[in-house]
Amino acid sequence: MFHRLNSRFRPNAHEEIPVHLLAALIPRGLFAEDFKTIDGKEYKNVTVSRVEPDGIMLTSSSGIFKVYFSELPKEVQERFHYDATKATAYSAQQVAADAALQKQQQEGRNR
Repeated sequence: MFHRLNSRFRPNAHEEIPVHLLAALIPRGLFAEDFKTIDGKEYKNVTVSRVEPDGIMLTSSSGIFKVYFSELPKEVQERFHYDATKATAYSAQQVAADAALQKQQQEGRNR
């Protein structure tokens, strides 16, 4: 099926690349899927636009949503390699950055 040419594998011109190989080459965010939180809230026909240590950013026709891993079933947490320790540190860092930004904006208004 593949011939070695210049240290690379290339398909013959008359052969098709298997679908499962093509699917592996397409970024994960291009496939719409459904997610359901542990309390029953559903996000339908969404794409994962970004994975953060504490959750996933979902994009749909109605907007962008962040769903925290603590709200998602264990299977989804495992799929995206959720680590509670890293999530806690990341969340604390985000809160500190937001507080610093608010302080800076307040100081700018007080001048």
